Amino acid sequence: MKYFCFLIILLLPVNSFCVDIDITGYGATGFKTYERNFINKYKQETYYEGKLQTEIELNKDIEAQLDFRGNSNDNSVRLKEFSIKFDVYKYMNIKVGNVKKPFGFEQLENRDELKTVERSYAQDNLSEMGYGGRTVSLMFYNKFKEKNNIPITYYLSFYKNNSDVSGLAARFVYHFGDFAAGGDYIFRHSGAAHPMNTHGFMAEFFYEKKDFFSGLEIFAASDPIEGIRRKMMGLDNQVFTSGIKSISSMNIDIDGTVFKSIEPVFLFSIYYPEFEEHSNHVIQVLPAVNFYITKKVMLRFNADFQFTKNEFNTEYSTLESKGIIELMFRY
Repeated sequence: MKYFCFLIILLLPVNSFCVDIDITGYGATGFKTYERNFINKYKQETYYEGKLQTEIELNKDIEAQLDFRGNSNDNSVRLKEFSIKFDVYKYMNIKVGNVKKPFGFEQLENRDELKTVERSYAQDNLSEMGYGGRTVSLMFYNKFKEKNNIPITYYLSFYKNNSDVSGLAARFVYHFGDFAAGGDYIFRHSGAAHPMNTHGFMAEFFYEKKDFFSGLEIFAASDPIEGIRRKMMGLDNQVFTSGIKSISSMNIDIDGTVFKSIEPVFLFSIYYPEFEEHSNHVIQVLPAVNFYITKKVMLRFNADFQFTKNEFNTEYSTLESKGIIELMFRY
């Protein structure tokens, strides 16, 4: 955290040259326990991490963002995101920088705004394949607000990373009352020695009203990693991964002496590494509860059960299941 304090001191003079500067972020510490084989990796882990994000209003139409992260893995601070946003039209913003790929509502949520401590098993796998995470992009978008007269959220992003990968991602969501439905598409081109074009598709449905949220995602995407491996072996390189994921949460106001509210959460997903091999899949069942000491301080409990099965096993394995307890504050 001393690095974050040093960064805040450095950034304070910026306020004298800019219209406005807003500093936000979080700090978190926690404990994880895994169901693992000791030979592969340790079964318990303690961690701490922090985020310092500055949003600098250069004028009424231009805003810049810097996002710094630090964690206990390497005890260093790194720049996670830099971007500049331009308000060019009432229903269109432009963002340039190292930003998230718009593929699913979970991918677009900040770490401190997730209902669960970690992203889902399905989202982690999509990110490893290149369908998630941040990369240098040119993005056109509009986020729905009730005061707007068009009930539409959209993103169109053209991205390029440091290797030979480039592509585009698009997301369109229509809002009607407390409900919303939409679809996502992402194209990924990989060049160099083994050129390959891959595609990802997702349908989204969610309901949100006051303190209740429920969302459903159904997705299918071609696996570029497995596809290249099979291509090198002279096999069919079209390998599709697919799955379905749902999450629901409700914040219950109890106004207690210690806890002001309790938020039970339930996440369920089925992930198929290869669509045609349904015997090979992972079921994730994740009940969780967030205890809010204040609106910005919460104690979180996650029980992440992962049931893995493949064509060689008649019973499910629960390896890599884990329990997490975390204390987080946001500012």
